[in-house]
Amino acid sequence: MAYTTDQDLIDQCRRYGIHLNGVFSKDRLPKTYHDGGYIINLQDHNEGHGTHWTAFWIEKGKSGKVECAYYDSFGAPPPTSVQHYLHRFGRIPYNTLDIQNVNSGVCGYYVFHWLLWMSRHGGTSLENRFNSYLRLWDENPEKNRQILEKLLRNE
Repeated sequence: MAYTTDQDLIDQCRRYGIHLNGVFSKDRLPKTYHDGGYIINLQDHNEGHGTHWTAFWIEKGKSGKVECAYYDSFGAPPPTSVQHYLHRFGRIPYNTLDIQNVNSGVCGYYVFHWLLWMSRHGGTSLENRFNSYLRLWDENPEKNRQILEKLLRNE
């Protein structure tokens, strides 16, 4: 598995029919939002070519309320600028499980798989779908890379 670029992620999302609203630096989030996925790089737009891919998913819940979930394969909460952007959705579930080894550069693959899962496992609440996704992973990030490779091969 090699590092992923923004174009790699866009192409994969198109190939698998994931409703992706775009790839953004954390300091350049769009003013408006739509249902679907957003890929975020945690480096500001003017600081370089990117450091780490994360994502969030937005959708209208069964109650009619717009909901959002945030995903970071390192198990970190959204950075302050992303929290500020997402505050309009109320409480934002995010994972605290460190799924990815901090020394690996495959965060783009984890983000792609999370978006794939979120787009294909509708019918339950956003939070339930997110929690079922987290149950795929082990507490050992080294094992998770093998799990990820198997999951992606099966797609």
